[in-house]
Amino acid sequence: MAEPQLSQFDRQCLEVLIWIAKTLGQMTLYKVGHPAVAAALQLAEQRLAEALTQTQGEISYSIDQGKWLANGRIIGATNQTPNSVVSLFNRFKLSSLAFKTGFTNAELVAFCELAALRADSPQAADPRGFLEARGVEHIAFNEAVYSKMGAATPAPKTVEPLTQAP
Repeated sequence: MAEPQLSQFDRQCLEVLIWIAKTLGQMTLYKVGHPAVAAALQLAEQRLAEALTQTQGEISYSIDQGKWLANGRIIGATNQTPNSVVSLFNRFKLSSLAFKTGFTNAELVAFCELAALRADSPQAADPRGFLEARGVEHIAFNEAVYSKMGAATPAPKTVEPLTQAP
């Protein structure tokens, strides 16, 4: 069976994830100010800005059954991106990750710094606080909430995102 053809938007969205992962990979070797990190971050930022021009102001990424979704559309398999982005979803128990028009380089840097933190870092224990302290308003994490429900258990209320939309 042939693979479905991806639109330019789908490819751009997948490239955003790839360049974010490449930035995170460089950050394991170098600090944020290093030219290799800065170059990867700049390419991630450009790809994200280009992709956002084709939306109504937001790209929301999620994972479903080993596939990446962007704004509800399948854009590729999770194995098409470096594992660091999938690990980010697992580590912070994310149901989705949204980037909004108006994001700044500083916000993307803060996001990448959070993603690159060691799991045992005190800052990694409070990702919402980390991003809020850095003034991040255009990148939102939505945490997945899992609970065992019985017949008499009421359904959970809505989940508050880690960052608030402006």
